[in-house]
Amino acid sequence: MLKWPVAEMARARLDDIWENIVGTDSTLHLRVDPLSKSISGTWQEQSKRFERKQYERDPLTVSKLQRGACYKVQIYTVTKSGIASAQKFEELLRISAPKVNITAKEIAKSTASFRATLESPVIFDPPECSLHIVVLDMHNMTIYDRTTPLTPEISPIVLEGLRPYHRYTINSQIICGKENDRSCLPKLRAMEPVLFETRQDRPGPVRSLMVRILNPYSVQLFWLPPSLPNGIITHYIIGIHPMEGNQESDWSVNVGAGAHSSFYDSNNKQQPIEAIVDNLIGGLRYRMDVRAVTEAGEGDFSAASDAVHAEMPILPPPRPSSRIEIVYNTIHSTDLGIRYSTSMFNTKHGYLKKSALIVAETWGQARRFDLWPAYVAIETAIEPLRKFFPPHFVSETLGADGTCGDIEVDTICNGPLKPATSYRFKLRLYTAPNMWTDSEYSEIATTKASPTLFTLGSVTTALLLLLLLGIALLIALFAWKKHKKSCPRIYGRQQHPYTSYSQQFLNSIGERGDREGIGIGVLRPNFAYPTSATNQHKPEQNITGDGEVFSHWAALKMIMAGRAAQCLAKLGLDITATSTATSNANILHPQTSESQNTVTTTDSTPVISAASNDLVTTSGHHRRSRSLRERTGVDQRLERLPSGPITLQKFTPHTVIPGSNIEKSRPVLIHNFAEHVRLMSADSDFRFSEEYEDLKLVGHGQTCIAADLTVNRAKNRFTNILPYDHSRVKLIPTDDDDGSDYINASYIPGFNSRREFIAAQGPLPSTRDHFWRVVWEQHCPAIVALTKCVEKGRDKCHQYWPDNDQLSVLYADIEVTLMNETVYKEFTVRELKLTNMIEPLAPPRTVKHLHYMAWPDFGVPEYAAGLVHFVRLFRTRLPPSPNNKPTIVHCSAGVGRSGTFIALDRLMQCVAKTLPLDVFGIVYEMRLDRCHMVQNEQQYIFIHHCLLYVLEVEYDTNTNLIGNNLSQVGNGEEGTITSTFLSDNVVVSFPNSITNDDVGNRLAVGITDNDIQIISTNGGTTFIGTAPQHQPKNATWVTTPRVEVHLNPAFDDDEGIAESGL
Repeated sequence: MLKWPVAEMARARLDDIWENIVGTDSTLHLRVDPLSKSISGTWQEQSKRFERKQYERDPLTVSKLQRGACYKVQIYTVTKSGIASAQKFEELLRISAPKVNITAKEIAKSTASFRATLESPVIFDPPECSLHIVVLDMHNMTIYDRTTPLTPEISPIVLEGLRPYHRYTINSQIICGKENDRSCLPKLRAMEPVLFETRQDRPGPVRSLMVRILNPYSVQLFWLPPSLPNGIITHYIIGIHPMEGNQESDWSVNVGAGAHSSFYDSNNKQQPIEAIVDNLIGGLRYRMDVRAVTEAGEGDFSAASDAVHAEMPILPPPRPSSRIEIVYNTIHSTDLGIRYSTSMFNTKHGYLKKSALIVAETWGQARRFDLWPAYVAIETAIEPLRKFFPPHFVSETLGADGTCGDIEVDTICNGPLKPATSYRFKLRLYTAPNMWTDSEYSEIATTKASPTLFTLGSVTTALLLLLLLGIALLIALFAWKKHKKSCPRIYGRQQHPYTSYSQQFLNSIGERGDREGIGIGVLRPNFAYPTSATNQHKPEQNITGDGEVFSHWAALKMIMAGRAAQCLAKLGLDITATSTATSNANILHPQTSESQNTVTTTDSTPVISAASNDLVTTSGHHRRSRSLRERTGVDQRLERLPSGPITLQKFTPHTVIPGSNIEKSRPVLIHNFAEHVRLMSADSDFRFSEEYEDLKLVGHGQTCIAADLTVNRAKNRFTNILPYDHSRVKLIPTDDDDGSDYINASYIPGFNSRREFIAAQGPLPSTRDHFWRVVWEQHCPAIVALTKCVEKGRDKCHQYWPDNDQLSVLYADIEVTLMNETVYKEFTVRELKLTNMIEPLAPPRTVKHLHYMAWPDFGVPEYAAGLVHFVRLFRTRLPPSPNNKPTIVHCSAGVGRSGTFIALDRLMQCVAKTLPLDVFGIVYEMRLDRCHMVQNEQQYIFIHHCLLYVLEVEYDTNTNLIGNNLSQVGNGEEGTITSTFLSDNVVVSFPNSITNDDVGNRLAVGITDNDIQIISTNGGTTFIGTAPQHQPKNATWVTTPRVEVHLNPAFDDDEGIAESGL
């Protein structure tokens, strides 16, 4: 385009030049000559000429020029005669490059094709122009760089070898002209970038697949997402392939991908994905693989070498929820029918190999042989099936085999039952010959009486009994006659064997009666006792040397009468121990104040004086019928005895503080506690048994509605351990469903507050996340675990904390990280960090985890020191304060060991503050909030012995400086022992006596270099302190505690109902 100047000055000057120099008759000529040729060379653009007169001021536009082409522009004047000016304006100009549109033609998983088209059509080939295309991936890496000539028909651009689900960028530009052409400079035009994304494809294999066996039916898998996801991973497929010998078919489990695919920790390390696979069968081997899934399909398998294998362990079968049913219309004298459902068969812990029917004759025998049956009646092999569906009933007849007498004694046989006998039955299921589980006993079934009244056996037995009875009577008659002939009629003072025998008999009866609580006691000196009158029809009488008549039959009747009087006194009736003399008309020997052997009589009542070892009797001149008072010592008639059950007065040791309500509290002062334990331990802990029996029904009858809901029953480890509604711990509900706030845990009072503890059952795999919700919502500072995960082959508690193999685990919304772990011989101390993923503003919390693992599988610990020291350690890590949030204490059921620990913690704080010790009251209070706290009598006794250990070993140590309990092996000097169990350093004198034959529960104190080492020789923990500088090196002391825990053999196999899983 040629334009005239717009400014007036410039136009005036141009007019002046045109008139004075060029001439008004001259015209201005414009010539445009193309310099570029078409690429094809078949056509050449023509020159363009234009002319303008002086007064034609319109702009001059040259059209139809080719984009990107180079032109020579000339401007000159021509006179009217046709003479051109000698000077010309000449310039080489290149038109701007054409515009190209790039559009996608086809995009696939790994290929893409595009088309480039000119925006405006041209009539000939663009000269000297080319198209430069560069393709970059999402990491700015160049995958395509190519330059092609620009023609009206541009060939499609094809990209191959692209990655699926990858984003690419196409950058393009048009270049017209040559770079080194200085006369006509090149022109460039950059196009807008074009973005495109390839389609999704099947993902690659997952990485770092690992497996961890949790129990016989569950494993936990860990893996990292594929390096080449090739798309958005929607989920993962876990393939479970039973291996050889397994009749199962392959099956799979889908696991949602969630946000795991892009989850990185603080160190920019990708976190593994985890999933739990259930419904496996114990004892079988499985091969497992994991595949990622996108929209395009399932991913590739890992290499065969990367597949994981799991060999599931075998455990005894789960306890059946139902029991054997009695078919009552099939009961006969020697056989009966029973049936049981195959719904009792559970293969979670392994295929069932066989079943056995156990027969117990009485309920007492059934309880006695809870683990070992009375006998096995029927043993049946079970087909190895995964599920017994639909369930059906199996019927058996017990006692149907009459040929059992002809087989060997160790052969199982279904022999006849005994007539008119009560039986109970249970079903035993086996997963292995040495692994079984019994169902609960059935209802009582009593066989009918035998229809034959007199059988050969019964007749023979009766004849034998009659024969033996006759022989016994003959022997007794012969002995009585011989005795009658050999005994003299009158005995002197030195010849009174009957008298001595009677006195010894009375004394022995009295002593035994005192032990049994209803005896007559030892006769008191100078005290008159009434006896029955002698039989006047019997000629035999014993007369003492002073002529005093004594009847042995009267003495025996007197003993029986006194015993009856004491029994009636026990029933709460008033008694009169002696009978006052009402008449002295017939006294043979009048009573004097100086007499040591006094005989006092009534009209017909002999009186015995126990001032000496002689028994003296007298008889009146006549005999009359005696009253009830004279015969028994009481004036109440039998008709006036109270009706209904007899209530005996409970025994209360004198060590219990007077005035206490013994129904709820029995406190004992600290200085009386050792004597209290001694009294309660007498006669094989008989008083402990009586006292613990008073606690059996405490708390019963309170509601457990939430625990018994159908949705919550599976959350209870044991069906008989349920939290009360008024004291249960409630979770924050996550939805409107019933039971979303439930967990088997209860608030328990402590020494410092009413909700100092939470007693909980050991978490199940299904309640593990709920357990951590309690820890977070209740702000619990510590967790005390008192059981191993598996004991005696039974699951006691699911592992709910991370270990060294996996330091951080996400439980629902709470991430638990293992910060520190210290392992001792009897316990482990961990420090855990909790982070709530749905509360990003909430700061992380630290929880102390104290795990006591020295509790034996049966009974209680052998020594009290270990648990006492563990309680001390707990209080060192968490000092007592009323402001503390509740501490969670759990074992398996959360009642036995947990109750023992909580009670011991409270009582040890009572010792520290010199308060009375009320074991009964504390257990009573705990049972009002949770059933079965301190679950068995053995644990109840163990609490007393732990306190006795605290008082006699540690409490006395603080007060008496333990000077009498240490003996030095080496030279005696005075030193300082620093112990974690004592609040202050204790200065003790070590005598020169040397005793190194240590046995039992002793503490060895050794000094090496400048350190002192205190070691419990029964397996306790080693503690290091500071030794005195003047103490000789390598010296050793031993201390002998004065307390040993008493273990009652009756509880050797008793761990409590819930603690044993029964």
